[in-house]
Amino acid sequence: MVLSTKLKNAISKKKEGLVFSLKNTIINGEKRGCSGFIYNPENGITVYVNTEPASFSLKYMYRYCKNMRDYRGFTNYWAKSLDELTDGIIALLKNSRQYELVLGVNSK
Repeated sequence: MVLSTKLKNAISKKKEGLVFSLKNTIINGEKRGCSGFIYNPENGITVYVNTEPASFSLKYMYRYCKNMRDYRGFTNYWAKSLDELTDGIIALLKNSRQYELVLGVNSK
């Protein structure tokens, strides 16, 4: 299970200067994961992440979003491990051209 602090620490070790807005998912007192947004102020890219497992094989979901309040969907990316998740998120946060093409917007 990946909670907000664990995810934030894992990403921060690989890329500094990001802004996090993550919240743990708790259902009936049971912690299930976290969800929220990660923003890269260097280029204006935001990624939404959800670590509550969708199924046994598809554990963690992340995707581009327009801002830190955008829950509607763009293409979902899936990761099976925390390391794969952090690498995928960082790759999205660095790729300004892909962000512009997917969302049809200009990053900073």
